[in-house]
Amino acid sequence: MAKISWRRIPFIAISVLVFLLSMTAIHPIFVFLVIVALLCVATIGVGLSYAPRPYSWGPPKCSESHQATKKTWLIILLCCTFTASILLTHWPLRLSFKLTQASLDKMATQVKTGNSLPSSQFAGVFHIYGGAHQGDVVYLWLDEYPIDRMALIQAPLDKVSSMKNDYSIIFLHEKWSLIY
Repeated sequence: MAKISWRRIPFIAISVLVFLLSMTAIHPIFVFLVIVALLCVATIGVGLSYAPRPYSWGPPKCSESHQATKKTWLIILLCCTFTASILLTHWPLRLSFKLTQASLDKMATQVKTGNSLPSSQFAGVFHIYGGAHQGDVVYLWLDEYPIDRMALIQAPLDKVSSMKNDYSIIFLHEKWSLIY
């Protein structure tokens, strides 16, 4: 069984954390700040582990072979690439949306017909706090408090495109978007 270097663990953990945060439609700015902070801490930690010791004038004494060091940096590069792909394409959010689209469609139909949603319910990983509709636009609220509303909306693309001045938008499907 291969021994896993502790230097690789922070970067793998960051990638997993970003994946999970992105799936649950947490505000993208929060996800970005978490990533930057964790990457800074992990990079400093890895850098310090390769630095010479203050009591030694020679090269750092590292228990890893040259091959293991290459593997560590390869894993760090892959984790950073994985994290960047999540930030740029929101693919975990799109995946979790695809897995719950049927239940979100049912909720949207319920809101369109004038029935109210329970005050708090889950549709897959999405925590829906209520719904509203204005014409052919259906809002499924992801925030409990109305100050900075975040919602999954079901609307024609032209209606969603006209909201760009007021909201940041992630297009999830031809009828669905996330606004925040």
